[in-house]
Amino acid sequence: PYVAADNRHWTNLFWRRVLRVSLMGSLPARYLLVPLYGLSIWAMISSLERDALWICGYLTSCALVLVPSSLIEPRYYILPMAVYLLNCKMKSKKAIIFQICSSLLINSFIVGLFLYRPFTWPSDPTQLQRRIW
Repeated sequence: PYVAADNRHWTNLFWRRVLRVSLMGSLPARYLLVPLYGLSIWAMISSLERDALWICGYLTSCALVLVPSSLIEPRYYILPMAVYLLNCKMKSKKAIIFQICSSLLINSFIVGLFLYRPFTWPSDPTQLQRRIW
């Protein structure tokens, strides 16, 4: 409900432009991303250096925190990501450089949206609005 109600969040833009789109007739695009989600979870689990009980506890606690939240906010993912990075076996410099570069790329995209893509609401066309996290 929050994502659909507040069009200043970048997740609203992603929802309207990507996830809400129907492809191949009636199949929403969000269902086509399910294999990517599964592959991501598998890659994450296989890179953790912990026993099965710890991994189950970690995934359960992440799901209990993230699934019920109505608003998709990157700040909700900071602590689970920090715990993941502290416990994964990313020892190579390439993996660390890739992590840094992907974070910089995503943040640059969001800052670019904020700075260069303002918009107006029909109810107040004189006020420029900007996308926020």
